[in-house]
Amino acid sequence: MLDVTGTTVTLRVWNLSGNAAAVYGTQTGNGTVFNGIGLYNIPISVDAVTNTLTTTGPAKPLNSAPGNWTLKNSGQIGFLIDFAAVPTQPLTGYTNTIASGCRPVNQLPNARMYLNPCIDPSAGTLADWVTFQFQVNQTWDASNAYVMLRGKDVTSLASTECWTGPGPNGLAATCFQSVPEPMTMTLLATGLVGIGGLGWIRRRRSAKK
Repeated sequence: MLDVTGTTVTLRVWNLSGNAAAVYGTQTGNGTVFNGIGLYNIPISVDAVTNTLTTTGPAKPLNSAPGNWTLKNSGQIGFLIDFAAVPTQPLTGYTNTIASGCRPVNQLPNARMYLNPCIDPSAGTLADWVTFQFQVNQTWDASNAYVMLRGKDVTSLASTECWTGPGPNGLAATCFQSVPEPMTMTLLATGLVGIGGLGWIRRRRSAKK
């Protein structure tokens, strides 16, 4: 879920890997953790205030709470994007990544991680999402933005990516869009090239001043 209100950007993420209910996630393996997320197709004049990012969400049990991700303008995850957020640890590790509650905790790496419940997000609460919030230098219309997500499988170590709009070298989107709703766009993550269930992303227009 992506919301831009004034100069505050709020992005909420839910890892549905391993969730077999097709109504809220593609059936996939449950070992994918999210280790990169970015927004692109943002107006070129918009910059993130990089030291304002906060990251909150449910934590994996038995470890200390995970921490903030890092935020960059014109960052690079799989390809050039306007804002990129990555865990504070190198991408080769798992600290602060986002795991799915559909995978048994004892099968996850021994690291501080965020952990979304293995339930239908519509039945959850905002506290069940991992929330990224930061400031930008001016307001903008979130309905035109695309999202790019990177994951890593904890068993095979393979990295996979998903994007909701035109991708690198003209590649088509790998997260497919459903019918638009008024003021909201819902995107269903189907065909995620191995990323198990981005779920859906809602984009709302900026609030009018």
